[in-house]
Amino acid sequence: MVVYPEVTSTIAESWQAGKWVNEVALDELTPMWADWRHSPDRHFYVNEVAYTRDGRYLVPKRWVTYNGEEHADAQLVSVDDQVCPGIDR
Repeated sequence: MVVYPEVTSTIAESWQAGKWVNEVALDELTPMWADWRHSPDRHFYVNEVAYTRDGRYLVPKRWVTYNGEEHADAQLVSVDDQVCPGIDR
């Protein structure tokens, strides 16, 4: 079962079509991703702030497959120390 749209230059399956990748409303796509092999108890959801391994914050907007791996289309979050004092970066 394919649960994420695939970003690819060739289209052979319905999940690779531009409609599923670009036109389906984000809230109608798969809302969660987890690394089932390495960390199955950590789940990441669209529209929720996530902290990355390299110390950045981002908000995933949708999950996609690219070159056989899952990725997030995401919005990078900037932290303003004057607005959020004490945030550990």
